[in-house]
Amino acid sequence: MRGRGWCGVWLIGLVVVLVGVDIYLAVWLLRSWLHARASVQWRTAPGRIVSATRKELRGRPPQYLTRVAYAYTVDGREYQGDAIRFADQGSFNAAEAQDILDRYKPGSEVTVHYDPARPSRAVLEPFLDAKSFLLGVGLTVCSLAFTALIVWVLLQP
Repeated sequence: MRGRGWCGVWLIGLVVVLVGVDIYLAVWLLRSWLHARASVQWRTAPGRIVSATRKELRGRPPQYLTRVAYAYTVDGREYQGDAIRFADQGSFNAAEAQDILDRYKPGSEVTVHYDPARPSRAVLEPFLDAKSFLLGVGLTVCSLAFTALIVWVLLQP
């Protein structure tokens, strides 16, 4: 790295940032996977959809974020939730987002899967959103590869 000056300092800073991003993504993916796996065994409670909205984010292609709020009761205490499934980061498909709105209309009855150890943690669909999970894995792998490339460049004489 001798003789690289500010370029070397910037590259080291970039490596530190990328390693932080890689760690964050890996932890997020692991937690999502563990929660999704556990949620299949969680208890259920009847719930009611309070609201359902879709937001279109600008971009090419646009991304659609669907938010569903629901209420449910566990042991006489009312809770609010908004997770449809774990690792759900929206969709690039308007029809898919509309399908979620059609399934979860405000006022409709639903089955809520909740964590018995922490009833405030709940989902409507107790599994992992495969597309978001795979996207996260892909981003993590690409970021790790880019980080390794930068480290390799830094170690060249």
